[in-house]
Amino acid sequence: MRSDRPGDEVAAHLRRLRLRAIGELPARCLEAFVLHIENGMTFAQVGRELGISDRMAKKHLARALEYLQSCAAAAEETRGAR
Repeated sequence: MRSDRPGDEVAAHLRRLRLRAIGELPARCLEAFVLHIENGMTFAQVGRELGISDRMAKKHLARALEYLQSCAAAAEETRGAR
C-alpha cells in the first residue's frame, strides 16, 4: 500500500533499514541492545541477565550502537547520492 505522502515512504524505508541493521548485529550485541535500549535495563542488570560483567555489557552495547550508526551513515550517504 503506497502512501500519498513522500515522507511516509522515506520513513518506512528508514524503518526497514534500521530493522535490517538490528537483525545483523552479533547475538550478544543484539541481546545487550534489546535489554538496555528496549527494556530499559541498567548495564548491571544486562550483565546479570547475560551472565557477563556490566563492563562487558557496556562493550556489547557500544559495539551495537557503533554498528547501527555506521549503517545509518551509509544509508544517508546512499540517499544523498541519489
